[in-house]
Amino acid sequence: MLTGPQNMPKFSNRQLSFEAKKDIIAYVKVATEARQPGGYLLGGFGPAPEGMAMWIIGMVAAIGLALWIGARS
Repeated sequence: MLTGPQNMPKFSNRQLSFEAKKDIIAYVKVATEARQPGGYLLGGFGPAPEGMAMWIIGMVAAIGLALWIGARS
């Protein structure tokens, strides 16, 4: 922001204060970071596939519990 890459104009201290420049740089850094889509970070697929995986695991556990109870009686 002080010299500007290639065709970007430079901003002097009269145009932008030092704090404003720091705020702009911080915003650009945050905006360019790769963010996780959500969920529990199980591979970074997002909340829908992770929720489906947990639902399937829960159903398998429930069926296994039902079979175990049925075998005991």
